[in-house]
Amino acid sequence: MSKRTQPVTSISKRALALLLMAILILFGLSGCLNYGDKEITLEPKLSTPTIITSGVLTVGVDSSRAPYAGVSRAGAIVGIDVDIAAALADILGLKLRIVDTADQDADEMLHNGEIDMVMDVEQSGAFLTNATEIGPYINSGPALFMEVKGTSLPTIDFRTLTGTKIVAQQDSLSAWVVDELLGDGTAVPVANLDAVLGAITNGTATYAAADAIIGSYLAADPGSISCVAFFPDAEAGVYIGVEKTNTVLVEALKDALTEIRNKGQLSVILIKWLGPLSSLIVINNQPIITQDAGTINSRPGEIDMGDDLPDPSLAGSPPVT
Repeated sequence: MSKRTQPVTSISKRALALLLMAILILFGLSGCLNYGDKEITLEPKLSTPTIITSGVLTVGVDSSRAPYAGVSRAGAIVGIDVDIAAALADILGLKLRIVDTADQDADEMLHNGEIDMVMDVEQSGAFLTNATEIGPYINSGPALFMEVKGTSLPTIDFRTLTGTKIVAQQDSLSAWVVDELLGDGTAVPVANLDAVLGAITNGTATYAAADAIIGSYLAADPGSISCVAFFPDAEAGVYIGVEKTNTVLVEALKDALTEIRNKGQLSVILIKWLGPLSSLIVINNQPIITQDAGTINSRPGEIDMGDDLPDPSLAGSPPVT
């Protein structure tokens, strides 16, 4: 693995103001807009057979994978993927229908026309074979966590961390990456992710390693701990999956995803669920691409068996930022 330095990143007051405006845009769109006594209905940009139901974007999410998606205490499916799907549907002038793909074959559901698209296509997410992947919309993978005071991310030079003890969940991919990069025995194993982040909170550790998305979600409240950098060569994209033959929908979603990213709506969603600093690390700032399913490869010889997702019911109470 190569070693590299992560740049300083911060959020300015102006950027926060822009994000607040984006919140109004994101959550004000839901099929129609109201201005006083005038109602403006969004015009659908897609129709059947590009989508399976006229006027509706049907999206598959896995409710067992909070914070991507989970079942709230009220029984609703909520999460990062649901919010992103809603933003995409609004751009396309469509209503949104969420279908739970937990314990189902998302690849088969796409092929059979049960869903238009599926979220969370990655190494440990949905597995697709005959589809096109669009994205990435966020990045995941083993990342470094620490307490951060203020609104700026620190500069991380992994060369200076050689031999530094870093807490990680026992037998997890994150623990393996720490030992691989910084030397055997560098990772200090603990039982679960609560203990990983708790070690920083109680002062017994300065650094911790965990999956960037899951760790950021759990750390976002009270918010003093942030994801500060991906470990070198450990960053992996998370994609949207669409039936390969549906090229019209593929291009429409590629454009819509680019639009919500460029207009700041994607940032708003990530800040809502992961906190303002962590969201700067996981958001994808590279061009949105399309690729054949199966391009995402697992790291040879290693399977992530330890960085388990939190209780999906937690997704019902996103951190307030």
